[in-house]
Parts: sequence; structure tokens; C-alpha cells
Amino acid sequence: MAIHGRWYCPKAIWSQYTSNPSALPNPRNETAALNCLSAILLNALQHVNQNLTDMSRLHNQSVFEFCAIPQVMAIATLTLMFRNIGA
Repeated sequence: MAIHGRWYCPKAIWSQYTSNPSALPNPRNETAALNCLSAILLNALQHVNQNLTDMSRLHNQSVFEFCAIPQVMAIATLTLMFRNIGA
């Protein structure tokens, strides 16, 4: 994922799919790009259980809602992006 010319993806992930991450947006590399995106999202989803466990320790309702609402939205966004070429 390139934002303002910066690549926000660990080399350990993108290097499995390409030698040059800026080549992934090219339509010829659609399969590699989707596979790379899927790997990034799976990596993020691996942190969901720990995140939910940490939030379960929040006892103040307002603080819990402040943290939980964006987390639920983020998880939902990750699932929508999975194998989605338009993501």
C-alpha cells in the first residue's frame, strides 16, 4: 500500500510476491497484488484476538466504547478488502 510515495507493507510480506512493490498496482500483476493484499490482511487479522482480549480489560464503559467502535469498524473493513481488487 503506497501512500504519498511511501510503502506501508513489511518487506517480509511483499517480497514473497514481487521484487518491486511499486509494480503491484500494474494490471498485469493483479494475481500477485491480490495475494500480497491477502497476506497483509491475514497478518492484521492475526492480531484481532489479542486486541479483543486487551479491550475486555477495559472497565469504564465510555473508554471501552471509544476503543471498541473503531476496532469493530476496522475489522469489518479488513474483511471487505480480502481478495478485493478495488481495495
